[in-house]
Amino acid sequence: MNIDLGIFQSFLQPLGIASPGIQLALDILTVILPLTALSALAGLPFISLTAEVLGQLRQRAFYDKGARQLAALAALLGWLFTLGGGLLVWSRLDTAARYPAVVQGYVVWYACIITATLCLSLHYTLWKTLRNWRLCHQNLAFVGGCCGAIALYAGLSLLDNECRIDQGLPAAPDMWALFVPHYPSPLWNILYYLPSLAVGLGAGLGTLWLLLRRKRDDYGRDYYNTILPWCATWARNAWVLLWLILLSFSLMDIFLTWQEGESPFLLDAAIFQALHILLWALPALLWTMAARSKTPLRHKLTLIFAQSIAMAFTVPLCLSLI
Repeated sequence: MNIDLGIFQSFLQPLGIASPGIQLALDILTVILPLTALSALAGLPFISLTAEVLGQLRQRAFYDKGARQLAALAALLGWLFTLGGGLLVWSRLDTAARYPAVVQGYVVWYACIITATLCLSLHYTLWKTLRNWRLCHQNLAFVGGCCGAIALYAGLSLLDNECRIDQGLPAAPDMWALFVPHYPSPLWNILYYLPSLAVGLGAGLGTLWLLLRRKRDDYGRDYYNTILPWCATWARNAWVLLWLILLSFSLMDIFLTWQEGESPFLLDAAIFQALHILLWALPALLWTMAARSKTPLRHKLTLIFAQSIAMAFTVPLCLSLI
């Protein structure tokens, strides 16, 4: 796995960290945390929207309260990215003369972040005000989620182009060319994972948010015994879809290795791919345990462990670009 952390090291150089191990750990965190939050920003609005619609159709207040809690988390992530994204765009202004298209791409990315944040903030704050305007209120979540999804894809496209520049390859000729994957670009593989990754990480982060808000938003044990497994089921289902995509690609790699006649390495490749697949199946299994439990509030460590493993998937996805 070839990992180029040069882009992320530039943020950590002022800290003067001497240990390579600590430096590497911090570099990896600068991949995991932002990409997890950006993925959740894209997936959470749709989960919240679904819970809101279910509450309306089934006439159950539990789903409406759960939708509002998840909407609060989505708005919070939006504001964090609005602040952090502003610093990121500002740090890229010095490259405007050499790579104007890249800077313009960051401006477009940041505009999507701001739009998503505004829509999601209005979706949360106007919850009671727009109670009689359900369609208008739900469209705020839908537009916010779409903008978050565009920002997720745009962010990975910009990362891919910056990696090409670091490798001495020519930059994109114009801004729109940034968002069209070149051939052969690893973004073509990433596109298969993005929808399920966004929903899986968003729902998994939602389960931890519900646990965190348990004492402040004390809606009763029955509420959390309903909403927490529902949210864990969303995470499990999305991750199963992602795992099936990963399984398909892994079997294809083994088949191509066998077709090339590299028999001495076939067994090693098969064992490595099998361990690889089993590792990424763990989040789905752990979320299933919480989803089927009659006491999901006792599965705090299970949910934390599942989300941690799922978040680690962003490292090979983003850096080695699977």
